Amino acid sequence: MSGTDPFLYVPYQEISLQFGNDNQSTEGMLHALWIQIEFEMEVDPEAQGNISKIFQQHPLTEHSIRNVLSPFLSAFLDFPVYDVWPREGLLQTENCTQTVAHIPSEFLQNLPAQWEWNLDDILNFSRIPDTDFHDPASALTRMRRQRLLSMQRPSGWNHALADCKTLFEKNPVQYKQLMIRQLAQSLYVTSHAIKSLESSVFAFPKIAELLNQFIDSEKGHDVFILKSLSALNVTKFQAEARVESEIKILMNLLEYASSQHLLSFCALLEGFEGISYTPSHAPSVVMLKQITENRKVAEGVQHHLEINKNQSHSSVFLQFIKDSPAVSTEEVIFACRLAELAEHLKITAFDRIQRSTGCA
Repeated sequence: MSGTDPFLYVPYQEISLQFGNDNQSTEGMLHALWIQIEFEMEVDPEAQGNISKIFQQHPLTEHSIRNVLSPFLSAFLDFPVYDVWPREGLLQTENCTQTVAHIPSEFLQNLPAQWEWNLDDILNFSRIPDTDFHDPASALTRMRRQRLLSMQRPSGWNHALADCKTLFEKNPVQYKQLMIRQLAQSLYVTSHAIKSLESSVFAFPKIAELLNQFIDSEKGHDVFILKSLSALNVTKFQAEARVESEIKILMNLLEYASSQHLLSFCALLEGFEGISYTPSHAPSVVMLKQITENRKVAEGVQHHLEINKNQSHSSVFLQFIKDSPAVSTEEVIFACRLAELAEHLKITAFDRIQRSTGCA
């Protein structure tokens, strides 16, 4: 987070912390179902004890958050291990909220059969004490947690990826076709990203400079995906013919949010940029490297993910929202529904790709 950091951070309740057995050790590990981070950090033994003791302490105190947890977690802002603690004193007037009511009709036929994200959890955590308003940053990190939890369900990404690994062992030819189909979706996303993002500059003029910097950093990423496709002897024309309808709708949804509602835009952006937090272990890279006939297959995707990591894209949504006023309950609900819809579109497309290649 550049400049003065306006946020305080607390760990997701699913995150566990372990320091090395030696009190003088600088090594440690943060772990959850969705991530494992091994780190080295100069922390004196007394501080290690305080951090470990407070890490799972509930309820948390303002002193422990401000003086122990937040400084420690500030070293991990590019990883999905923390919530933003709701800030008191944000602008809270009826005039500061944006009226949002219904998901646009063009997306209604693609809604999930039922909403699964825990909306009460998001609303309760992000609510600013003694008000009816919510901290937008707290709402976004809490939505991120719901997205990550959904990945662990039987219908989620993690189980789908496990099925793919099984396919690789049983039928490498079908596995290669799966990777081609998946790369085709990535090519469509990166090719249409600028179009879907550019209206945000005009919709949210207060952060136009930040948005322009981000959009510039996204230009040309389709070239990296094409590099991986080319290593598989697939042309751009052939890849375009393999794009699923849900992915096209997904990019239309991003374009809608980027022109209408900042909280929704940031929620969707987190889902795009926060898919792979550790590029060297990103599923797409690991899976592509298993296709051994051409070592260059994974290079394009690897380069793409490394750029995102180096430019802290996984936490860029907090940069965009940090100076925004408090938001209404209706806005949080709307943004949450759009973010869950986006994840539903992704997994629906991937399910179809799996079935078509014999993975499911």
